[in-house]
Amino acid sequence: PSCRWASALRPGARRFFAGGLLRVMGCSLIPGLFGIFVQAFLFFMACATLLYKKRRDPPPQRTWPVFLRDSSKQIAGAAFIHLMNLTFAEALESRFKTGADACDWYWVNIVVDCTLGVGVSWAYLKICMTVVVPLLCKSSAHEYESGNYGHEGGPVCRRYTKQILLWLGVVFCMKVTMVIVMGVGHTFWLALASLVLHNFAHSPDLKLVVVMVITPTVFNALQFWLQDNFLKKTQQQEVLTVVSEMRSARPSAESFQGSMQ
Repeated sequence: PSCRWASALRPGARRFFAGGLLRVMGCSLIPGLFGIFVQAFLFFMACATLLYKKRRDPPPQRTWPVFLRDSSKQIAGAAFIHLMNLTFAEALESRFKTGADACDWYWVNIVVDCTLGVGVSWAYLKICMTVVVPLLCKSSAHEYESGNYGHEGGPVCRRYTKQILLWLGVVFCMKVTMVIVMGVGHTFWLALASLVLHNFAHSPDLKLVVVMVITPTVFNALQFWLQDNFLKKTQQQEVLTVVSEMRSARPSAESFQGSMQ
């Protein structure tokens, strides 16, 4: 069957979600006001997951300013991925004429990003911190350490900006990698989507709820929980930071004592 595009959209143009009604083979990727409500609900659930995890973290727990900075990186990355998922869902549906619609591909995008994608993001972040960052900016490499924002009143904003830009770069590379994985293994991924979603094929509205509400709620919670573990500052990093600050403070103390004598 042929795809039915909204009159406000031209084929190949305005791929990003713009509030108009996008229809692909009877499956709509969330239009209008209801779409805004769904996105608000997903945002609330993501925040609730992170807040619950903060309460479950062992002491010493992060301060609220540090927690908000850590969480905002995840939320910014999730919003970036969401826009890319809407775009790639259409692109993959157009590329592989297999009878699957954009909702099937969006479901695949969510599942792959929140499972395999988490591991790939961790690997890319490690590569950046151990290879790329030290090569490109050796003198300030420590400012890219995720979760290490320095002391309040110090270079917090600069470090935070560098870390969130690095994370968005990692997310982008992860997404490109996952698109390649989905493209190469599209037969398997579409078979998996069909296995899960065929029970809802009789009702496009129910399928839409499963694809755009239930699946993202469950898998985003899993993704946020796992990613928070390697985006926050670990106790080992905390110890190294304290030791580094003590070493940097020692010459100043010695020079002060020398001047007093």
